[in-house]
Amino acid sequence: QQTEFGYIVITMNTNRVRFATFDEVLAGVVRAELARLRLEQKEVANQMNMHPNVFGRKCRGEVAFSTGELSAVARIVGTTAGALTQDAETRFSNLNYTSQSAALADSRH
Repeated sequence: QQTEFGYIVITMNTNRVRFATFDEVLAGVVRAELARLRLEQKEVANQMNMHPNVFGRKCRGEVAFSTGELSAVARIVGTTAGALTQDAETRFSNLNYTSQSAALADSRH
């Protein structure tokens, strides 16, 4: 569609289903463990010698945990980085399978 100034306007259809990234799911697993143990993010950040704002961004999935950081968090919550990752992999697979099924069902209506 062309405007009066000669520009072409392209409208985009957006996908209504937002797929979570693995880093976001992993951050959710970390948040769940912190909540389960009633640990505050600020407390854990201090134990890791990390600024609380940076740790908060990682816990929201805005910035990915490095492998060393994930190992440190795992030690603090009494598990392993592998266990946190495995939990995230399971949730990620289930989440994206469910989202894809919903998107497919929506497209058929």
